[in-house]
Amino acid sequence: MKNALEVRNICKRYKDFQLKDVSFSLPPSSITGLIGINGAGKTTTIRLILNLIHADAGAVTVCGYNMQHEEEAAKECMGVVLDDGGLYGNLTLRENKGIIASAYESWDDQQYKQLIRRFKLQENQKSAALSRGMRIKASLILAMSHHAKLLIMDEPTGGLDPLVREQLLMMLQEYVDREKASVLFSTHITTDLDKVADRIIFLHQGRVIMDDFKDTIIRSHVVLSGPKEKLSAINKKAFISIEISGNVFHAVARREDLNRQLQSIVTKTPVMEDIMLAYISGGSYE
Repeated sequence: MKNALEVRNICKRYKDFQLKDVSFSLPPSSITGLIGINGAGKTTTIRLILNLIHADAGAVTVCGYNMQHEEEAAKECMGVVLDDGGLYGNLTLRENKGIIASAYESWDDQQYKQLIRRFKLQENQKSAALSRGMRIKASLILAMSHHAKLLIMDEPTGGLDPLVREQLLMMLQEYVDREKASVLFSTHITTDLDKVADRIIFLHQGRVIMDDFKDTIIRSHVVLSGPKEKLSAINKKAFISIEISGNVFHAVARREDLNRQLQSIVTKTPVMEDIMLAYISGGSYE
């Protein structure tokens, strides 16, 4: 099967920021997290994928269609959920649906109605009157109701309460399983990705610094803490970040570079946030 998304060497230069040679792909039936702190280039990458801005170089292919030259066919395969929901605030959900449904040949009104009933949304409410959580749910329902093979989500869970976030993640996982679809989930809240992501793409300062299966990334790193005097016996090259407070150190390291049995040192498996912050913050050995 074709990759749902292929991004090849896209570049975009602004006065104070550059996205350079960003490449990655999304296989079918997968959820991929696009992570990085604010300003890393996540939203620029998504806007380039959606052809909302034009790349200085590179190409984007969606379900085998070149986004620049076959945009209509490419967007037929896509559903999009933006951080504000992306709905017309002065229109009701029913009116928003009418506009969006008309853009897709594959619109499935039965699926739309099932999802509306399941998540108890009121179609006669104006979008501006909905809570943020309800707007994001509505946007996701609209994105799912034309059997999109690729869902693009830009910071969808920011500011949502834990229950709504859990419901959205459940909707996503069910949709991927049912439609054999792929999701690109851009976020700086990595705890959501710990639950659902298959792969992680880590952007930092406009470049991809990590692209792999989430479990592989986690297995290849370790969190260490222990007495400061034990540091001299550990390979310095293993450390990604390190903090020393008094006589105790706390660090994130690459497992493959550790060179000894870690006696008297506490180790634990990191979460993605530990790893992301370690690569961004670094730290001093001195």
